[in-house]
Amino acid sequence: MDEARRREELDKGSKANAVLQNPVFVEAFETLLTTYNNALLNTAPDQMDERERCYFAIMMLRQVREEIENVMLTGKMAETELGDPRLH
Repeated sequence: MDEARRREELDKGSKANAVLQNPVFVEAFETLLTTYNNALLNTAPDQMDERERCYFAIMMLRQVREEIENVMLTGKMAETELGDPRLH
């Protein structure tokens, strides 16, 4: 991988980390997760469609966070590669 690509990944990783540390993002994420978990737990036995909707919403939230974390980790790896003279 060339240096320009590593620097781009480093920049994206830094931005992803900023998102994950952003209090507004953290609060919004936790609020939505709590809302969907509570809705899931408070469904009646015959509300299968509602439980499924809540389950998928929870899974999507987790996937969004995991993707942002992956971008951040890729940035950290790029930072390591940029600092390793054997990789230049």
